[in-house]
Amino acid sequence: MAEIGLIASVIQVAGAGLKLADTLYQYAESVSTADRRIKDIARDVKLTSRVIDELGSIFKQGETASLLSNNAVSTAQETVRECSSLFEEMDAALKKTKKSTLGKFMLPFREPKMELLRANIDRLKSTLQLLMQVLTHAYQVASHKAPKEVVAVQRHNIKVLIKAKKESTKRYQESLRSYSMSDESTVLNDDEITINTKSLGTSTEESIGVLTAASSIGSTITKTSLASCVAHIQKLLNDIELVQHALNSKSEGEDPSEHEQALVGSYFSTREHLDTIILGGS
Repeated sequence: MAEIGLIASVIQVAGAGLKLADTLYQYAESVSTADRRIKDIARDVKLTSRVIDELGSIFKQGETASLLSNNAVSTAQETVRECSSLFEEMDAALKKTKKSTLGKFMLPFREPKMELLRANIDRLKSTLQLLMQVLTHAYQVASHKAPKEVVAVQRHNIKVLIKAKKESTKRYQESLRSYSMSDESTVLNDDEITINTKSLGTSTEESIGVLTAASSIGSTITKTSLASCVAHIQKLLNDIELVQHALNSKSEGEDPSEHEQALVGSYFSTREHLDTIILGGS
């Protein structure tokens, strides 16, 4: 089972997010001047919180959680931590507005900030959805509980989610740049603007890559396919020995170029075959 601390944190953040969403909905209904995007933010927070809650349910399952790499756990922890900080920031802004004597005529977030919040929530949600989909896929493949057709659909969905994550990260970076140039924020330099998204993106891609590869193992590895791998490797070794022999005999006038070309072809053929069998292909 995943670390107890991580599970507890996930449950706590999911609960805080759902509570914040309800508070935002209530605020939007009670304040006549409230921007409709407050409700949009509330919906985004609620959806993200549900994804966090679903991820927590997966972590509770020992069979699924055992497939998590250290990088994947770190990504989950960092993303949930960011969600928690974002929820706390929004809750504090909402409480500050309510305490003001002009609370009914004020908005907790101005337009640039609202766009930034929505972009950030979407970025975090896309990371969690991707992690959850890959983990579910890995479990079904490892347990042989899903037919090949379902596995193929899941791999396609993972590719779609990877693309969506990259796009949401790009939108967040653009929103962050726009916000940094607004009157509501001090101007930030490029390093400060992109450091969070770049670091999170790298760790996420690494952990997802590990999980994706792991999830494919078992779907294409059989006794027959492994035997074909051995045959390819043996041919590659034979070609290497032929080149070695040709190089040793080069002084006697033998041309090794033909053997070298055969070795290159054998290498690429072997690599492609091993990728298809061990990593499951594309």
